[in-house]
Amino acid sequence: MYVRDALHGNVYLNNIEKEIIDTKSFQRLVYIRQLAFAYLVYPGATNTRLEHSIGTMHVAKELARNMFGDCEEELAIAGLVHDIGHPAFSHASEDALRKYLKEDHEKRSIEIIKNGDISEVLEKFKIDKKKVLGFLQGKNKGDIISGSLGADRIDYLMRDSLHIGVAYGIIDYNRIKDKLLFYNKKLSIYEEGLQGAESLLIARYFMYETVYLHHTVRIVENMYKKALELAIESGKFNPKELYADDYTIIKRLNEIDESKFIMNKIMERKLFKRVYYNNVKERIDLEEIKSVLEKAGIKKEEFIITLDNMGGHMESIPVVNKKHDFIGNLNEVSPLINTLESTMKNKNTLIVAVEKSKIEKARRALQKVL
Repeated sequence: MYVRDALHGNVYLNNIEKEIIDTKSFQRLVYIRQLAFAYLVYPGATNTRLEHSIGTMHVAKELARNMFGDCEEELAIAGLVHDIGHPAFSHASEDALRKYLKEDHEKRSIEIIKNGDISEVLEKFKIDKKKVLGFLQGKNKGDIISGSLGADRIDYLMRDSLHIGVAYGIIDYNRIKDKLLFYNKKLSIYEEGLQGAESLLIARYFMYETVYLHHTVRIVENMYKKALELAIESGKFNPKELYADDYTIIKRLNEIDESKFIMNKIMERKLFKRVYYNNVKERIDLEEIKSVLEKAGIKKEEFIITLDNMGGHMESIPVVNKKHDFIGNLNEVSPLINTLESTMKNKNTLIVAVEKSKIEKARRALQKVL
C-alpha cells in the first residue's frame, strides 16, 4: 500500500511495515508531537513522531538503494521503529526518565522490539531482530539512520521546516543522497557532495537557533519539566506513566495539585516571562540563582532556569575523493563548518523566566548574581 506523506509524497509500505504501523506501540506515536510544545510559538508545529518515523524509513531506503542497489528489510524496519520508545513530549521528558528510571528512549525501544507487539510482527515475518537492533545501535549500516548525514536528521530537518513554515531546514537532499558512501564502516561523503553536506549542517544550526532553542519554546518546555518534577516528587505521579502519550500526560498533570498550576499556565498560554536571556561565558551556578529567587519570595513553581548550549556536535564526517582516498573530516575540510562549530561551542544561553506578577522581584534578586 501507499501512504500520502506531506513531505515525501507517496510512500510505499510492504505487508511487514504495514503491520508494524498498525501495532498499538506504533500508533501511540500519532499522539506524540515531534516538537513537543513548539506549537505554542509556531502553530503549524503539530507534526507527529509517526509521520517522522515513516519518513525516516523512506529516506533510509532511498539512501541504501543509492549506495548498495537495495535496502535490507531490517534496515528499513530500524528506520521505521527508531523512535518507538520515545516518551510523551519526546525529549522534554528524557531528563525525568534518566533521573527517576535510569533509562532513556533508546533502552525502551530495544525492550519493545525484543518483547512487545512489534516483536510479534518481526517473528511472524521471520525478521532478524538482532540485525534490526544492531542497526538501531549504529552498527554495520546503522549510520544510514542515525549518522550525521543519516535519514533521521535529513527527515526531521525538512519535515520540521515544512510544518513550521520556515526556510531554514531546506537542504540539498538529492545532492547528499547521490554523494554518500561508506568509508571505514562510517557514512561518508564524496568531495563533490561537500556543499550538500554543508547545506544540511547549516540548516541544522539555523533550526536550533530559530526554532528548537527559541526562548519561548525553551521556557514552555522547562515549565513542563518543572510541573513533571513537582508531580513526581509529590509521589502522585509514576515516571513510568510517561510511556503513554502527550494528551494522557496533560490530563494527569492537571489532576495533581502540585503540577496543575504550571500546566494551566501552559494550556492557557500564560507563559512565564523572561527576566534574563543572554549568552554567558563564565561558569554559572544554577543552584545559586535558584536559591536567590526562592529567598526573594518566588515559589519554585513560579520560575524556570535553563542553560542551553549547542556544543558537543562536532561533525567528524569523512570526506573522500573519487579514488576513495580520505581527504579529511568535514569540519577540517570545510572552513564554513569549522567556523560554525566554533560558534556552536561558544554559545551558552542562560534563560531565567518567572510568573508575570514576579518580574520586578526577580530582576532585583538577579542583580545579586548576574
